Parts: sequence; structure tokens; C-alpha cells
Amino acid sequence: MGHEIDNIPSGGQLGSVGGARNPFNGALDRGDGAIDRRQNLHLVAVYNLPFGKGQHFLHGGNPVVDAVLGGWSLSTIYTLTTGAPLSVTGSNCSTPGITSTCEASLNPNYTGGNGGIQLEPWGYGNVIGGTAQVYVNKGAFVDPALYTFGNAPRSDPFNLRAPTLWNDDVKLRKDFKIREKYSLQLAFDFFNIFNAVVFSPLR
Repeated sequence: MGHEIDNIPSGGQLGSVGGARNPFNGALDRGDGAIDRRQNLHLVAVYNLPFGKGQHFLHGGNPVVDAVLGGWSLSTIYTLTTGAPLSVTGSNCSTPGITSTCEASLNPNYTGGNGGIQLEPWGYGNVIGGTAQVYVNKGAFVDPALYTFGNAPRSDPFNLRAPTLWNDDVKLRKDFKIREKYSLQLAFDFFNIFNAVVFSPLR
């Protein structure tokens, strides 16, 4: 478990959540950062396949069988993490003299709470085809009044986060001994072998 807090990094490969509503007061945007994933599970396993010389199956010493089926190993890296925090921005902000991100304000009349902000399952509909469904209750937010900054947290308002991420990468490999100091490795890599759908937190 971990908790990463920042007041908007410069972005880069790690990305950023939200934007600076007032570049002269970073304290307004102190919140959970792009790499704040509260639970992270990473499992690594290696299994030597039991075929060929010295193994449980097909160990009769046949050089052809051993060359083809012996000496293979299977390894995997399994990753499971909770989703990254999301940000909600407005579209009608006016803060003259300051170049800022239009952070929305929390709607004081919204009563849905944490359980009611997500309306539809993740990934429902087709964004390209124009049939994507709204999965965040926009009624929880309002544009800030003119000449004011929005008061919504920069990140994860109402605990709004991207879906959980899980992935399993697998490698099948075999080492061929050429000489005492040299060997050749044949490897097959399978990324996201179960074709898990990973939604981007960005739009």
C-alpha cells in the first residue's frame, strides 16, 4: 500500500492529474498524484517444464526428444493495481490575468454521495461511433462563478478513480548450449495473454 501526494508535477512519462487553477498558489491543488495507486500486487513465477533428460516426463534419453521438448521454462509476471485518481474540469471559467485550468466546483445540491457518481459500467458504448454512455454523474459538479476558482479537489473528487488494472505477461524460453562460454536463447513473449481490457484514465 502507498499514497502519493503532489501539487501537480510537470507531467512527463508519469503523467499528471488535473491542472493548476492558480499557478501562484500551488497549495490549492495539493492532492493525490497520477501514480497514487493504493494497492499494488506484483507476482513473478518461473516454472521449469518437466520434459526431457533428467525430468519427470520423456526422460528416456532420446536426444531428439530432449532437443525439442527438454529445457523449456515458463515464467509469468502478474500485475494487479487499483485505479489512478481522475480529475473533473469545467468548461466555463473566467479568471482574468491568470492562465489556469478550469477546475469545476462541487454542486452543493448534489446528494448522490460516493456511491452515486458513477452511472454506467466502464467501457459501455463506443466513443468513436458516438454511442458512448456517460458514466460520471455530471450533476455532482457545476462551473464556478465568474472570476472565481473552482473548489472541487484537483484529483479524485467523490473518490472518483479509473478502473482496476490487471495484466499477465508470460514468457516461454529455452537455452541452447553452444560452447562452454556461449549459449543461445529462444524465447516467446506473450503480453497481456488473457487480453484484459485496460481503460485509460485520460480522455
